[in-house]
Amino acid sequence: LRFLFTRPRSLFVPPSSADDKGRMKPAYRYCTDGLGFLFATPKLWRLAICPLLLLFVWSVLSIVLLFALALRPQALAIGAALQHEAGGWVLAVVIVLLEIFLSIWLFLTILFGQFEDKIFDKVLEIKGVVIEDRSNMATNLGAQITLILIQLVMFVVFFPLNAIPILGTYFYCRINGIFTGWALHMHYFELYGIGFKKQREYVMGDLQSQYAYFGAMATFMQILPFFNFFLMWGNVVGAALWACDLWREGKGPGTLLTSRPEETDTSSPSPPPRPTLP
Repeated sequence: LRFLFTRPRSLFVPPSSADDKGRMKPAYRYCTDGLGFLFATPKLWRLAICPLLLLFVWSVLSIVLLFALALRPQALAIGAALQHEAGGWVLAVVIVLLEIFLSIWLFLTILFGQFEDKIFDKVLEIKGVVIEDRSNMATNLGAQITLILIQLVMFVVFFPLNAIPILGTYFYCRINGIFTGWALHMHYFELYGIGFKKQREYVMGDLQSQYAYFGAMATFMQILPFFNFFLMWGNVVGAALWACDLWREGKGPGTLLTSRPEETDTSSPSPPPRPTLP
């Protein structure tokens, strides 16, 4: 995990664009542009609304069932262990709330991940980008687990910064930004069959400041109360729009590949696939 301590390139200097000719917008703007594209594209609405409805139903069921079935047994058990009935009920309420949060988080991780990939693919389809699928389940799973663990550690360590008004939230978003941006492009890397090492090479390379600013904006939109469930779809769509522009400029992760991942002969490498745009 040495890259965790790598000094970011121009981390505190806003990037102007992703290419030398200024034809691409600053990466952080893709979050808001993604939200606008989502509202203007009815083809994406079903994919975005369906998991929100399922999440609402799951959340209500989790709250009702856990409070109805799990609160009293846990309160009695804790009260008996502590020999303090009131204290047992207080701790039981806290534990049930944590159980509700965990159940919702697991539901989000499993269900929303699938819909995020579908929305990402749908945006590529709408924009006319065709990617030759080189995904490998073992490679994808390893990269996903590694990045999730990193994000979990960063969340636990730096989330208390949000207790500091404005400034703390700013630094929390900036610190976690590059990993959020990386996670939002995980499906993009998976389509190429790129493993964790090459993903790190790409994200921490020339586009490092772009990923840092894009991810910082996306992190801020994800932690906004009440609106985050809607804004996170804008982040996914924005990540897909950015991927389309990176392809158009020949700066996508396909530049890291000289052959298919399973091939070891590099004597006659094949060029990376190019996008097909209307």
